[in-house]
Amino acid sequence: MTMPVRTFATALALSLAVLSACDRQPVSPSEAGAAQAGAPARNGLPQSPPGREDAGFLSFTYSGDESGRFFAFGEPDSVAGTTPMGADFAAATHYYLGTEPRQEFGTAITSTARGRAGLSDLIHIQFPGALQTGTYPIRTCGRGGGPFCPLITLVFDVDNGVEGGGTQARYYEFSSGSITITSVDDGRVAGTFQGTAVSTDWTTGETSTIVITDGRFDVPVTERDLATGG
Repeated sequence: MTMPVRTFATALALSLAVLSACDRQPVSPSEAGAAQAGAPARNGLPQSPPGREDAGFLSFTYSGDESGRFFAFGEPDSVAGTTPMGADFAAATHYYLGTEPRQEFGTAITSTARGRAGLSDLIHIQFPGALQTGTYPIRTCGRGGGPFCPLITLVFDVDNGVEGGGTQARYYEFSSGSITITSVDDGRVAGTFQGTAVSTDWTTGETSTIVITDGRFDVPVTERDLATGG
């Protein structure tokens, strides 16, 4: 399944921007140093073992025209010195403008997971405004949609050694569904997502559809002031 190069490049650029921003030190959760490997999970998600309290977690299963599972667990430092798209990783960046009054733009969550035969899968989630609990219905982001309109995109089977990800890469965008933020606490954001995603082969016009009902995440979040770039 091919995808428009410009569309793939846009999704890739957004994701790499978030990964770059996450090189800054995120705030550690209050549970830092107290987490025990195998302990009951907060929000029903795996709890980080000692020394990995800044690790993020994101998972979902999908079914339909293709089926599988995405699972990523890793902290921002896991991408240091490696190809970001090839490392297990999950983290968020909240963007704001540090003027008076402060302006809240939105939050982007990016996660990558190692897939089959050395390929990688990627998900990009975004939602607008202040970082707070709530539900964001997904809508098509077109003209006037704003830079952080609620959106989820997926790219499966990315070849990190090939420019553009390779012809086997498949790009999906959610056409419906929702993102729910259940917790914002001590430098982390947790929540769920669900919906229907569609991939279009722009050569043949054929479409593929997948459904996700069990998306979950609990990730460290870093703030980035767009006024200073910090």
